[in-house]
Order: sequence, then structure tokens, then C-alpha cells
Amino acid sequence: MMLFNKYLLTISMLIFALMLGLGLPSGLFAHPLAPALIKIDVQPEGRVKVLWKESIAKTANVNLFPVFPQGCKRLSEPNVSSVNSGMLYEWEMLCDELWVGERIVIQGLSAVDATVLMDYGDIGGERTSVLLTRHQSSFIIPETVTILKTIESYTYSGVLHFLSGWDHLLFVFGLFVLLYQQRRKMLLAVTAFTVGHSASLIFIGLNLAPAVGVWIEILIALSITFLALEILNVSANVNANISANTNTKSFVLGIKDHPYRLTAFFGLIHGCGFALVLKEMLSNTSGKLLPLISFNIGIELGQCIMLLFFIGTSILLRKLSQLPRNKTQYQMLYNRAAQQTMSFWGYSLGIMSMYWVVIRSVDIF
Repeated sequence: MMLFNKYLLTISMLIFALMLGLGLPSGLFAHPLAPALIKIDVQPEGRVKVLWKESIAKTANVNLFPVFPQGCKRLSEPNVSSVNSGMLYEWEMLCDELWVGERIVIQGLSAVDATVLMDYGDIGGERTSVLLTRHQSSFIIPETVTILKTIESYTYSGVLHFLSGWDHLLFVFGLFVLLYQQRRKMLLAVTAFTVGHSASLIFIGLNLAPAVGVWIEILIALSITFLALEILNVSANVNANISANTNTKSFVLGIKDHPYRLTAFFGLIHGCGFALVLKEMLSNTSGKLLPLISFNIGIELGQCIMLLFFIGTSILLRKLSQLPRNKTQYQMLYNRAAQQTMSFWGYSLGIMSMYWVVIRSVDIF
């Protein structure tokens, strides 16, 4: 007698994945593209120019605004204008010298899942950028912008950007689910993905290739859909005890057999998504190479952090299944759970990615 009815289990997983994808707001799982921007330019004699861009689409029903130190006084009312993606507010302030080391706080950011791009230029014209989130909703005003500060800021922004981009996280997680029993192939796949998104990020960041618009976000979601189909096909073959050499009629791209080819292509697509943020971060920066390299290193660090977490969790669960007490029973339960979990994640990733495709298509049209 089977412990689980596979059809009932499949239906349950589909329902749960659908609830997960539709029951939570899209902003939580979407790839954040800096919904707001604050640009600060320090001028001689304590004058500071401020540009605050509030995105209507990304910060709907969220009242975000910057709060400056007490030593700053506004010299004029904001000049308000509209752009396609939101509203622009520009004004000038007079700040005393004691504002160095103080914080510029984005009020309301700590309570929502949103990001704000901080672009700061010192009196010497050097610039640095950092992504602010609910976990770090303030920016400490530096006395000067140094090379080390620039590297630190852009590297941190790269790590934060990857860890806050659920679509990129789930793609890497999908590669892990598909290839966790073949570590060499998994490393090849992740390396190819890294090479792919690094190439597109560098070429677009240096203006050697055109930046792709919002359509790339749909392609990113579809890449997860294809990966989910591959996971479900492998899971079905394992559950049916089909050998790896048997040809099936399932629609798959062969990611498991040729991980470095297709994942490199998908990496190019995801890199275009990274470049959308980086282009905005570097829009007012003359020297782009150092920030670009630092941002890319940050993305790789974020990717390594999550991959090590996935691998560590897998090793821990496997060790628990090999405890001396009732070892046979634990091993059997572990193998069964691993097979069912693979199917679950295949359905979950597939449904969630298609949900993103629909939501992002609606945003375009």
C-alpha cells in the first residue's frame, strides 16, 4: 500500500503553489528596479541640490519621502514635473558643515518591500550610489567619496540587488533543485550563468550594447518556466524509474544534459535585467568601469551566498537521514521526500513564473 496517493499529492502541490503565487503581492516576489531615486549634488558654500523621483507604478499607496538632517534648510519650494515613470521633485537646500556623518532617512521605507536608489555626489564631483531597502533605509553622509567607498557601495548594492531579486534567486535555486545530485554539472551551470549575465551586464553598462526595455523582465520569468518544466520532467522520470538515457516526449530544453550552454544564454537574459538598474545608477557617473566591476562582484557574492546556503541545507538534511538510529527508515523517508519535493518545486516555480509573466505583461500593456 502506498503511503501517499501521487495524484492527490500532485493536486495538493498545485493548489498550494497557486495560492503562493496569487495570494501574495507581486511586489514581494518581483525583481525590484529601484522604484524611487534620490540624487544629491553638494555645491560650494553649503548648497545642496536634491532631485527626488517617485515612481507611481512601483510605490503605489506607499508614502516615501527623504528626511534630511536638522542642519539643512530648504531655500525654495520643490519644482514638480512628471515623467513617464513617475514624478520629479527638485529643490535646493542650504546645509551647515556639521551634516557630514549625519543620516538621510527615507521615511516609510522601513515598513515596505521597496528599494530606493541613492545617488550622492560630493563637492569634488565624485559620485557613489547605493540601494536602500527596508533593512537599510538611511544613507550616512560621507566627508568625501573615495575609491574604497565606491567599491564598497557598489559591491554592497550588487549583493543586495541579487538577494532582493526573487526571480534571479529562484532561477539559481531551480538549477540547484535540478542538479543537486550532480555537483559537477551544477557548478558548470552556475558558472555558465555567471559568465552570461556578467557579459551582458558589462556590455550594456559600458554602452557597447543597447539596453533592453521592460520586455526583458518577461523573458526572465519565462527562463524560470523552462527550468521548471525541466525539473518536472526529471522528477517524472525518477518516479517512473526511467533510465537517464531513455528519450521522452516531454517538452524540455535539455538543461540537465547541457547545463553550460542554455544557462549561459539565460544568464545573458538575466544580465540585461541587472543592467537596467546599473544603467540608472551610473547615469550621472563619468567613470563607469570600477562601479560596474564592483556591482558585478556583489552580484556574484550574493549568488555564492545563496548557493552555499542551498548546498549546506541539502548536506544537513542528508546527514540527518543517515543517523544510526533507524537509519534504514530515515533513508527511505529522505529519498521519498526528495522525489516529492522536486515535483513540488517544479510546480511552484512554474506557476509562480507564469504569474510573473502575466503581471509583467499587464504592466506593459
